[in-house]
Amino acid sequence: MEDLQLAISGGIIHWHPEIASTLSRADELIRQLQSPNGPTFSRLLIVGDRHAGKTALAAQVAINSQMPFVRMVTPRNVISGCEKTKCKAEALQAVIDDAYKSPAACVVLDDLESLIGESWL
Repeated sequence: MEDLQLAISGGIIHWHPEIASTLSRADELIRQLQSPNGPTFSRLLIVGDRHAGKTALAAQVAINSQMPFVRMVTPRNVISGCEKTKCKAEALQAVIDDAYKSPAACVVLDDLESLIGESWL
């Protein structure tokens, strides 16, 4: 939760109409997931320019979800101490395994390119 709070410490600035639209779409996805007849899995990919606030938006969505398991996976908290790709994959897998154990979960993968390695893209 600390990473999420840090990501939104500056607040969300609605500098473009797409900001409100993204938050609205995310809220709708969360409502669908919480519905008894809704889907059991969903994903939201937030794309944009560097320093546009994608991490802050994702953190706000995760906090708004109020799910029992919420984690932000960043290169800093996964890659630290890991020099090998296998170690990084194991750290990421551990978070995903923990998410599956929870009745509901929201996992934010921040800076995906660094997490998986640009050679995969």
